[in-house]
This record gives sequence, structure tokens and C-alpha cells, in this order.
Amino acid sequence: MLCAKSGARVWHNSIRMPLYLGIDGGGTKTSFAVADDAHILARVTEGGSSPTRIDEVTVQRTLRAGIESVCAMARVRPGDVDCACVGSAGVAIEAGRQLIERTIGELIQGKFAIVGDMLIAHEAAFFGSSGVMVVSGTGSIAFGVNDDGENARAGGRGPIVSDEGSGTWIGRKAVSALLRAWDSNQETCLDKFLLPAWQIENADDLVRKCARAGPNEFSRLFPAVQKAAASGDFLAQDLLTQAGMELATLAKIVARRLWTRGNPVRVAMAGGIFRNSPTVRVAFYNHIHAERPDSQVRLTTLSPVLGAIAMARRMSRADLNLRIRYDE
Repeated sequence: MLCAKSGARVWHNSIRMPLYLGIDGGGTKTSFAVADDAHILARVTEGGSSPTRIDEVTVQRTLRAGIESVCAMARVRPGDVDCACVGSAGVAIEAGRQLIERTIGELIQGKFAIVGDMLIAHEAAFFGSSGVMVVSGTGSIAFGVNDDGENARAGGRGPIVSDEGSGTWIGRKAVSALLRAWDSNQETCLDKFLLPAWQIENADDLVRKCARAGPNEFSRLFPAVQKAAASGDFLAQDLLTQAGMELATLAKIVARRLWTRGNPVRVAMAGGIFRNSPTVRVAFYNHIHAERPDSQVRLTTLSPVLGAIAMARRMSRADLNLRIRYDE
């Protein structure tokens, strides 16, 4: 969604230059960046702001705090921003998009766009060209664009029925694996990491906690699963491998829809699960290459907020990606 307001330009570094704001709003954290035409001037991180996972008051507070903080660091005012791009999960839902629009509109005088988080991640990786981007953080999604400008997505339907391979998915699976291990007397050290992470002591506490825990609380178990895997726990290691395979499956679904077999496909990744787990990355890579050995999988993770900045810059030139819709 593109919202136009009267543009504002300021003197920056003694030169009249436009200013851009990029925001990547996730369920656990939100990244903010301010840039000019050549440089990133400041970056800050706040808590989660996805309207599908966070309450309205917290979303507004997080966005306002992040915008004011990053602008202060860049020594500019929010009203000085010419163009802004906000990428967030759940903006296809009208209420969530309107909430972000109202909040941003109270601070930004220039024009701004509100788009899905997978779009800014794709922009960060491919700069408007073809490829498949897979994002895995609190939630997960795959999004691709081919050389003809056709696009497709897979996953990203929410923590109850989708978000395979995400932090929430890993947390839920870890709890299930621990309960099954206890029932079958299977050896595991998952409990030594999961229980302290939720500040509980036994199986009864765990069951009660699960009954009232929200998706974000399950996603916060990911570091505990990581520690268990690093200690040699087979269940934790297998779970992270499964997560990588699930994420690769999302990428392959998109690739099948947009490219015929034999055509090379570029694949990139973003999000905290990829960034923090070599096991997930390796499983992701291997599972894709088993079906598409000609694919080019980038194993380094990218920062979607830089894609938001790139989109904001192109907004100022009135060419906000003519090849695909950015409001889907």
C-alpha cells in the first residue's frame, strides 16, 4: 500500500539530499534504518511489531520508539524523511495494515509504502531481479519472482497451520519431542534447556505453560534448542535438521511453480533461525540441491531492512518495482 504525503527535503552533510527510512517488523524484533542516496546513516533494533502477533499498543509504541531513536542517531527528525518503506508480516490483513499506516503517518511527512516482510527480504537479496527468498524468524515464508515477473509464495499462513521451520515451529516441536521422550523413557537433555527457558521445573508445569503460551513464547525456545543441539542431544539436532528441510520444501514449492526443471534458480535466506543455526542452513542447502543441483543457494543471511531502504529509494524515483505488486 502506497500512501502519499507532502514531501520533505532537508540539508544533510551540507548537501540537499533526500532521506529514507526502512523498517523490518517481525514478531520478535523490529529493525530500523535511515539512509541517504549513498549511505546507511543509522540502524537500531526494537522489540516485535508484527500486528498479527503483537497487541496494538505495543506495535504503536515499538514503531514510534524505533523511528524516533534511529532518526535521533542519524541526527535528523522523523518529519525530514522523504520516503519510507515498512515490511511486516500480516499486512494483508486490513486491520494490521491500517494500524501501521496510522502510526507511521503520525510521524512521517513524506510518502511511505507498507508491504509484506517477504518483499523487502526479496529486494535485499535480488534488487528486483529473479530468485526465491526464504525467511525464517518467529514465522516463516518463501517468496519468489521469475524472469517474466511472475511471483509465487509458500507458507507464512500463521503459527497454527503453517510457518514451517520457523522459531515458533521449532519451539512447539521441541516441547512435543520432550514430552514424547519422557513418555517413552528416551534419553534426552532437552529438559535441561527448555524448562529453565520458561522458568518452570517439571512436566506438569510444562503442560500448564503450553496451554496458555502464545506463539511468541514458543519461538523464544529456539535458543534453548540450539544449546541442547550443541551439547550433543540427538532430538534437538534432528529437530533443527527437520526445520532446514521444511524451509527447503517451501523454497522448492515456489521454484516448481515459477521455473521448469533444469532452469537454474537463485535462492537466498533471511531471518534469525537461518542466521543462528548452521544445522538449519546445511539441511536447507542439501535438501534443495537434492532436487535442483543447478540451484545457486546463498548461505549467508541477508538483512531485510536494507531491502526496505532500497525500495524507499526507488519510491523517490517513482519506479517502485514495475515488475511485481508490492502490496500483496
